[in-house]
Amino acid sequence: MARTVHVPVMLQGGPASLLFVAADATNGDSVVMRAGLMLIARNTDGAASHHLTVHSFSDPFDREGNVEHDIPASGAIVTQAFPVAGWAQADRRLWYTADSVLVEVAAVRLSVPSGELGSTLRALNAGRTVFLGPRQIVRF
Repeated sequence: MARTVHVPVMLQGGPASLLFVAADATNGDSVVMRAGLMLIARNTDGAASHHLTVHSFSDPFDREGNVEHDIPASGAIVTQAFPVAGWAQADRRLWYTADSVLVEVAAVRLSVPSGELGSTLRALNAGRTVFLGPRQIVRF
């Protein structure tokens, strides 16, 4: 089956400008790859945590390393900003897979000053815990 394809948005105007789309847990998802692309995923399941995997592509040195994210119940994660090298698949897309349709993902291209990104994330999460990468945790 073909992956569901999404288009990243430029983050402007705060969290209202984010477009969250339910993950395709059967076929996986992909987004057109651009420099500075990151994913914001939220778990709409209030009872259980869910999982998001971002699939890497071998870089010029044949290294691969998928990134795994656990999203707590009613929580959200923000991934790293992915460079094109090592992450763009042969179809020039970033591939990711969630284990449930209760995971909603927004693909975002970084285009705001870091101070605005922080305030956008605080507004988006309204008191939730956000996981920035595999080991960084921020509570708003």
